[in-house]
Amino acid sequence: MFLITCRSFYVELAKQILQRFDFKDSLFNFIDLVNPSVAQSFTFKSLKPIFVRFPVLYAYYNMQYAVDDEWREYALLDHESYDLHPSDDAEEYWLKVFHLKNALGQSLFPNF
Repeated sequence: MFLITCRSFYVELAKQILQRFDFKDSLFNFIDLVNPSVAQSFTFKSLKPIFVRFPVLYAYYNMQYAVDDEWREYALLDHESYDLHPSDDAEEYWLKVFHLKNALGQSLFPNF
Protein backbone atom coordinates (compact mmCIF):
# COMPACT_ATOMS: atom_id res chain seq x y z
CA MET A 1 0.00 0.00 0.00
CA PHE A 2 2.85 2.36 0.86
CA LEU A 3 4.47 1.93 -2.56
CA ILE A 4 1.18 2.61 -4.34
CA THR A 5 0.76 5.81 -2.33
CA CYS A 6 4.33 6.87 -3.18
CA ARG A 7 3.75 6.16 -6.87
CA SER A 8 0.51 8.17 -6.81
CA PHE A 9 2.35 11.05 -5.19
CA TYR A 10 5.03 11.07 -7.89
CA VAL A 11 2.47 10.81 -10.68
CA GLU A 12 0.61 13.82 -9.27
CA LEU A 13 3.90 15.67 -8.78
CA ALA A 14 4.84 15.11 -12.43
CA LYS A 15 1.41 16.32 -13.59
CA GLN A 16 1.71 19.48 -11.50
CA ILE A 17 5.21 20.22 -12.80
CA LEU A 18 4.03 19.78 -16.40
CA GLN A 19 1.12 22.16 -15.76
CA ARG A 20 3.23 24.86 -14.12
CA PHE A 21 6.26 25.00 -16.38
CA ASP A 22 6.45 25.69 -20.09
CA PHE A 23 8.94 23.11 -21.31
CA LYS A 24 8.67 24.51 -24.84
CA ASP A 25 10.48 27.64 -23.67
CA SER A 26 13.65 28.33 -25.68
CA LEU A 27 15.58 28.32 -22.41
CA PHE A 28 15.52 24.53 -22.42
CA ASN A 29 17.21 24.46 -25.84
CA PHE A 30 20.47 25.80 -24.45
CA ILE A 31 20.36 24.99 -20.73
CA ASP A 32 22.50 21.93 -21.44
CA LEU A 33 25.32 24.34 -22.26
CA VAL A 34 26.42 24.39 -18.62
CA ASN A 35 27.27 20.69 -18.89
CA PRO A 36 31.08 20.57 -19.34
CA SER A 37 30.98 17.80 -21.96
CA VAL A 38 28.47 19.77 -24.06
CA ALA A 39 30.46 22.99 -23.65
CA GLN A 40 33.69 21.27 -24.72
CA SER A 41 32.01 19.74 -27.77
CA PHE A 42 31.28 23.28 -29.01
CA THR A 43 27.77 22.27 -30.05
CA PHE A 44 26.71 25.87 -29.47
CA LYS A 45 28.68 28.08 -31.86
CA SER A 46 27.37 31.30 -30.34
CA LEU A 47 25.85 32.51 -27.08
CA LYS A 48 23.46 34.78 -28.97
CA PRO A 49 20.38 32.66 -28.09
CA ILE A 50 21.02 33.47 -24.44
CA PHE A 51 21.09 37.19 -25.19
CA VAL A 52 17.93 36.88 -27.27
CA ARG A 53 16.14 34.93 -24.54
CA PHE A 54 17.28 37.32 -21.78
CA PRO A 55 17.29 40.84 -23.28
CA VAL A 56 18.28 42.33 -19.92
CA LEU A 57 21.74 40.87 -20.51
CA TYR A 58 22.21 43.28 -23.43
CA ALA A 59 22.05 46.19 -21.02
CA TYR A 60 24.11 44.45 -18.36
CA TYR A 61 26.91 43.21 -20.58
CA ASN A 62 26.48 45.35 -23.68
CA MET A 63 29.26 43.18 -25.08
CA GLN A 64 27.55 40.34 -26.88
CA TYR A 65 30.26 40.18 -29.53
CA ALA A 66 33.06 40.17 -26.95
CA VAL A 67 31.34 37.33 -25.11
CA ASP A 68 30.92 35.41 -28.38
CA ASP A 69 34.62 35.95 -29.19
CA GLU A 70 35.57 34.63 -25.77
CA TRP A 71 33.26 31.67 -26.28
CA ARG A 72 35.15 30.80 -29.46
CA GLU A 73 38.48 31.25 -27.64
CA TYR A 74 37.21 28.90 -24.96
CA ALA A 75 36.40 26.33 -27.67
CA LEU A 76 40.00 26.45 -28.88
CA LEU A 77 41.51 25.87 -25.42
CA ASP A 78 43.52 22.77 -24.74
CA HIS A 79 41.13 21.78 -21.98
CA GLU A 80 43.33 18.98 -20.65
CA SER A 81 46.30 21.28 -20.10
CA TYR A 82 44.08 23.54 -17.97
CA ASP A 83 42.78 20.54 -15.99
CA LEU A 84 39.28 21.00 -17.44
CA HIS A 85 37.66 17.60 -17.78
CA PRO A 86 34.20 16.93 -19.25
CA SER A 87 33.46 14.63 -16.33
CA ASP A 88 33.94 17.46 -13.79
CA ASP A 89 31.00 18.75 -11.80
CA ALA A 90 29.54 21.74 -13.70
CA GLU A 91 29.97 24.17 -10.81
CA GLU A 92 33.62 23.22 -10.25
CA TYR A 93 34.33 23.19 -13.97
CA TRP A 94 33.02 26.68 -14.65
CA LEU A 95 34.68 28.03 -11.51
CA LYS A 96 38.00 26.83 -12.95
CA VAL A 97 37.19 28.41 -16.33
CA PHE A 98 36.26 31.76 -14.76
CA HIS A 99 39.54 31.82 -12.83
CA LEU A 100 41.83 31.08 -15.78
CA LYS A 101 44.56 33.69 -16.31
CA ASN A 102 46.68 34.61 -19.30
CA ALA A 103 50.48 35.07 -19.20
CA LEU A 104 50.04 38.61 -17.81
CA GLY A 105 47.90 37.39 -14.94
CA GLN A 106 44.74 38.89 -16.43
CA SER A 107 41.47 37.01 -16.59
CA LEU A 108 41.38 34.88 -19.73
CA PHE A 109 37.63 35.44 -20.08
CA PRO A 110 36.77 38.82 -18.51
CA ASN A 111 33.34 39.02 -20.17
CA PHE A 112 32.10 35.55 -19.27
